[in-house]
Amino acid sequence: MKITLYVSDHCESCEQVLRYFKEKDLAYEVINVTYNQLMFDRMMSEGGHCYTFYCDRGPSFSCV
Repeated sequence: MKITLYVSDHCESCEQVLRYFKEKDLAYEVINVTYNQLMFDRMMSEGGHCYTFYCDRGPSFSCV
């Protein structure tokens, strides 16, 4: 399963999540929504919030 991480610039929790995924050698795709309104809207439509959000192409879940 490949996980999609929606991140933004200057987001400490995003950096923590990215470090964790790298340490665990997990497969993931990063989408930076800082300057991408289309991807920001997609994140929000999948249940995202303005904090770190993961989507596994199935049910979405988020974490603070």
